[in-house]
Amino acid sequence: MLSSPNISNVRFTHAGFWVEDLDKMADFYQRVFKMHRSDHGKIDAHGLRAELAFLTGDPEEHHQLVFIAGKPRDLPFNVINQISFRVGKLSDLRAYWHFLQAEPNASGIYAFSHGNAWSLYFHDPEGNRCEIYLDTPWYVEQPFRTELDLTLSDTEILERTRKEVAKYPSAKPLKLWQKEVADSLGLKDWAPSDLAED
Repeated sequence: MLSSPNISNVRFTHAGFWVEDLDKMADFYQRVFKMHRSDHGKIDAHGLRAELAFLTGDPEEHHQLVFIAGKPRDLPFNVINQISFRVGKLSDLRAYWHFLQAEPNASGIYAFSHGNAWSLYFHDPEGNRCEIYLDTPWYVEQPFRTELDLTLSDTEILERTRKEVAKYPSAKPLKLWQKEVADSLGLKDWAPSDLAED
């Protein structure tokens, strides 16, 4: 198997999506995910002629999403499987669960535990699946899916997930799995970061 050139590891930063209604989509992501519209303009170069909106939720990234107008309305298949956003605590996930119930442009709302993550799913105004999630303290082989009841307390969810994950021989502490991945990537000085702010 070929590997990439002998350069520093690259870091994924953003993705671009064709959309039918640029303003509706940009507004939805700005409201729901509190993203900043960093730029909005038109391009006419390299065979691309379109209007674009650039969105970010990170001041160190000019954009994390680029929406490009011009997606045909009659496509038989949506090529975007999902767009994912991470939160820091179960209370954040629960707050989104309640918020989305009243969001008129969100549909198909459901929640699952993946053993290694707790995930809330829904569809945006153009039918793209969105995920809001946070990591659990464990790794377990994927795919893994059980119902997630966000009416339970944090302690109840944690204990239920611990019992579900413990049934699988692949289960291990998340930090151990992360270290194994870092080692496989040659990241000698890697240390885990924590999204949550206490």
